[in-house]
Amino acid sequence: MTQSILVAEDSEETATLIKFSLEKAGFLVFVVPDGIAALDFILTTPPSLLITDLLMPGLNGFELMEELAKRQIRLKTIVLAVQKSDEDILRGLGHGALDFIQKPFSPREMVARVKGILARA
Repeated sequence: MTQSILVAEDSEETATLIKFSLEKAGFLVFVVPDGIAALDFILTTPPSLLITDLLMPGLNGFELMEELAKRQIRLKTIVLAVQKSDEDILRGLGHGALDFIQKPFSPREMVARVKGILARA
């Protein structure tokens, strides 16, 4: 069964790059432009993994992870950030993020990180 990935990213260019790279690696990829759309998607069609930007309209990445935690929805998550501060990393890990990827990023590295996380039990 093909694993599905939800990408919550408001930059169309970044979202397109992620979608192309992950689809090329054999994943089923869905893209939404903000945290509200991501939450709606997750509630109806839970993906295997979430990749979320931190800075988005509606719900930002942290707020999205907080909302998932409130609803007791456990979802493997990778956070995208332009700059990753220690505070952001600790906050993200506290909300269940398994990895942080700093923008700009290598598409090949992102695919490898996604595969690594999805291979974990």
